[in-house]
Amino acid sequence: MKNLLVILMLVFVAGCSKKKETVSASRNATVATPPPEWVGNRPHSSAYYIGVGSCSKFAQPYDFQTIAKKNALNDLASEISVRVQGQTFLNSLEVNDSFSEEFISNVSTSTDEKIEDYEVAGSWEDKNEYWIYYRLDKARYQAAKAAKKSAAMNMANDFYQKGLTAEGEANVVVAFDLYMRALFALKEYWNESNEMLTDKGKIFLDNDIFSSIQRMCNGIQLQSDVSKVTLNAANTYKHAVGLTASYAGKPVKGMTVNYTYKTSGDDKEFSGMTSEEGKVPCMVSNVDYSASSNTFQAQIDLQPLIVADLDRTVQEGLLKSFKTEKRIIPI
Repeated sequence: MKNLLVILMLVFVAGCSKKKETVSASRNATVATPPPEWVGNRPHSSAYYIGVGSCSKFAQPYDFQTIAKKNALNDLASEISVRVQGQTFLNSLEVNDSFSEEFISNVSTSTDEKIEDYEVAGSWEDKNEYWIYYRLDKARYQAAKAAKKSAAMNMANDFYQKGLTAEGEANVVVAFDLYMRALFALKEYWNESNEMLTDKGKIFLDNDIFSSIQRMCNGIQLQSDVSKVTLNAANTYKHAVGLTASYAGKPVKGMTVNYTYKTSGDDKEFSGMTSEEGKVPCMVSNVDYSASSNTFQAQIDLQPLIVADLDRTVQEGLLKSFKTEKRIIPI
């Protein structure tokens, strides 16, 4: 038994040594050939996008090829990426500065596209390094991208037109959903100029969609059936405030309204949803009588309109540029 264990240990050690020798032999066996011109001197082409990557065999003895190929693809992506410039949706955003800068930077320096149809234009290695050279036909790539963008523009415009119809009917909840879907259909191209020719002339589609959301949300009116809240023994110190949400003179259903006032316990926020008639009843009771300037404050809440299957963080950032009417009534 002892002899068997000794034999097995010798075989294991020999196997480990053999692996190290194989890596070393592979490195040393590389035929020394002069490096091509593109190694260390990045080529330029009017017909192709270029991507060149390399990796040290000493730093990464087992994965040098994989790492070099990844570096070449990153180099290729950086050459075809589009920077934010000109009349673009991102440049027109007027939202919180930190959100705007972070989001624009993120979109500008990254690509969501999967690069396809590239070809290996060359590779070279010596005992120290491995290099690989990719290229992508510019005309073929641009044609494929144009077709993809055209489909996105058509989809966005379809959502947009349906949103305009819903807005015309004061169906704000449905219109918001359709407008957001229209805007996100173009998300990949927010850093580009997205012009479209319509019956009314040339428009920048994503800008127009966003302006429509902004116009609609800012245009929702919140009216009250009282100008002040009076609490006394006759109404047992309770008072119902009737609020009505409307858009372009039509009632708006399904909108969340938040309202607050100082209570004897603490400041509390309440909420209600507008009915088919755009109405929401709000009960004022148990107020803090020690507060010298207690007020009933109500405002439309746009957060519940956020579309669940779209990027919430981006939508919340966009909502910061919208302002809804606030109703303040003295108690």
